[in-house]
Amino acid sequence: MSLITPYERIHGSNTQVGTMYTPNCNLYVIYVMNASNAAVDLQTQDSYGVNAVVNGAIEVIVDELNPLAWYTPADNSGKMYVVLDKKEDEGSIDNTAMATELTTRIRRLSANSYASDTPTPVVLSGSEVWPATSLSFGDNN
Repeated sequence: MSLITPYERIHGSNTQVGTMYTPNCNLYVIYVMNASNAAVDLQTQDSYGVNAVVNGAIEVIVDELNPLAWYTPADNSGKMYVVLDKKEDEGSIDNTAMATELTTRIRRLSANSYASDTPTPVVLSGSEVWPATSLSFGDNN
């Protein structure tokens, strides 16, 4: 027979190491891919510097999803990381189902006039979105 002490918890406080908790937001990894399912080099799609692209792939995705934060690595992986507000991505839908909805929304951008008017036209119809499973930060130390 087990006795419950007055201080024993019935429910945890969501502090288990190695587990990501997102009570107010959801995190997603976007694999930006063309119609052939090849990664789009997003370095050719940013809006900064002398080769700035207006309405490039990064910009149209950010405009469509309206994320709280996003990060695009300086490589040719085609990956973007976004943080979405729970209310923005319909918190009542589970994270995996929402990733499917986001995939559909991004794939539709390939037909969007903004995407086809860029100096470097890009088709986003092979893109996929997955819920992120972890989060890491860089520091200046």
